[in-house]
Amino acid sequence: MRIKRIFAVMLAMLMIFMSGAFSVFADNGEESEAEHNEGEVTFIFSNDTPEAVKNSIIAWHTGGDQGIATYNILCDLFGHKEEDYYYSTIIHKDRATQPRCLKNQYKAVHCSRCESTLSAQLLSATYIYCCS
Repeated sequence: MRIKRIFAVMLAMLMIFMSGAFSVFADNGEESEAEHNEGEVTFIFSNDTPEAVKNSIIAWHTGGDQGIATYNILCDLFGHKEEDYYYSTIIHKDRATQPRCLKNQYKAVHCSRCESTLSAQLLSATYIYCCS
């Protein structure tokens, strides 16, 4: 009787684990992306990133954003309404030898109330074969 109960519990745990494993592979692998070139830097965003957020992130990276100007009284009273966006940059011809281009992946924190990028955290940096 005890062996049947242990077997049933193990079978249930295996079924739960396998259902989670199959859901990971349910994605078709096609991630739609939008590229924006700014000099020697290419910004890669997902297609669901709003245009205002893209422009704010690009300005933050290129130095066009001079900091946060919280003119929205809601941000002053309740704080920023933070949303996370993930994107990549490719810095072309970063070094003289192959692989030459540096691909950085970031997580940006953006406020949807005052439309400003609050911070960008570097998640990974990898040299890639891009330019010859």
